[in-house]
Amino acid sequence: MKKSILLVGYKEHFIFNVIKSGLERDDILVETQLLSEKSEIDDSLPGLWLVILDKELLSITGLLPKLSENAVASDASLFLVGSDEDLELASGIISREVIAAKFEKPLNIRSISDALNRELLGTAVDDAVRILVIDDDSTMLHFIENLLSPAYSIYLANSGESALSFLGSNRVDLILLDVRMPNMDGFETITHIRKLKNLESTPVVFLTANDDLEAEAKCLSAGGADFIRKPFLPEVLQLRVRNIIELEKLRKSLSSEVDKKTRQVTEQKKQIEELVVEIVQTLSGAIDAKDRYTNGHSLRVAHYSMEIARRYGYSVEEQQSVFIAGLLHDVGKIGISDAILNKPDKLTDEEYAIIMTHPTIGAEILKNVKSIPNFAIGAHWHHERYDGKGYPDGLKGNEIPEIARIIGVADAYDTMASTRSYRSYLPQDRIKKEIIEGRGKQFSPEFADIMLQMIEEDTEYDMHEK
Repeated sequence: MKKSILLVGYKEHFIFNVIKSGLERDDILVETQLLSEKSEIDDSLPGLWLVILDKELLSITGLLPKLSENAVASDASLFLVGSDEDLELASGIISREVIAAKFEKPLNIRSISDALNRELLGTAVDDAVRILVIDDDSTMLHFIENLLSPAYSIYLANSGESALSFLGSNRVDLILLDVRMPNMDGFETITHIRKLKNLESTPVVFLTANDDLEAEAKCLSAGGADFIRKPFLPEVLQLRVRNIIELEKLRKSLSSEVDKKTRQVTEQKKQIEELVVEIVQTLSGAIDAKDRYTNGHSLRVAHYSMEIARRYGYSVEEQQSVFIAGLLHDVGKIGISDAILNKPDKLTDEEYAIIMTHPTIGAEILKNVKSIPNFAIGAHWHHERYDGKGYPDGLKGNEIPEIARIIGVADAYDTMASTRSYRSYLPQDRIKKEIIEGRGKQFSPEFADIMLQMIEEDTEYDMHEK
């Protein structure tokens, strides 16, 4: 017979009902008593009390001392639930000898359930494994129940249909399933079980009277973790069940550890990526600082490039790669003289030739970052033109790497939308006209179209150097 607990509170509020339904879901029988100033707890009620502390209960003078006296007289064990402040106050009033455990809000109902089961069953919670036995033979059902119930919580179903109904709202750790049953046999039953939420990997052990190898193979092929032939020795069933349960615990433990390590690696990767972005932003800021006319240029190009990539269908990870490549597209300017970069007058042919070397210098600087080749690609070819008249290599059309074509249109846009020594930033209509005229000539058509769409949406002309 299942043991029960007494749930005690001042009134039936939300937490009271949540705890009650949660314990009942974990197969604990719950009786309830609501307290008042004249309350006396019946001595015949369960000796394990779960007391929900709240401000109202604690505010009634004499109620908690009376509860303590009743618990001592009834030889009851009290599990207290409440805030840290409520628990501290109650601990100073209720006799320490009757307090078995305390649970601080916010609550984990499962931890309360496990603690109650340990007290009720006198076993470790890890031993309170739930096993569902499915067999149309009632003698076999009760034989297995008597054999395993001292160590496990056993549930019985005499058909596949009744088992599925039970599993629809109950959790189990292991299923013992007879193969030969009327209407729905074991193989059909396991097929339906695997479709139920959270039962995709629950171990199923087939019970079969067949002793041929074909039956063995069919059981394993159907997704059975093991099979046991009838008739079986009691010791065999006990050992098989224990071994499968221990293996399942090990699997869950390993899975939990893998998940933990994966989260740690993911977090470390995220931290490294954030550090890389910060370093690259610092570097791009230093590059822009060399040229007093391009303050913030690299960062704006990076943002425009990432938005183009997003609209073109790049994944979040790919967009981040484009962003960093955009930040570093002008890294080669480190190798260009400040006097040339900041010359207020028109550059000579020789000086312009030097400026045109910055993509090659950038590619040389970034070529050793082999794990992220896009860094070098963006820096190397962002000044190539779709018609083949760009530099440094005169690549044409789709010969130009896609990321370089994205950065190329973003770079040209920001150059036009930024102030230079010889002019202010261009009006939006003028920039739009330049991109339309450069579509298919300077710019890759698909990325020019996306840039034009972004301009159309920028009704306040926010996309320019501030």
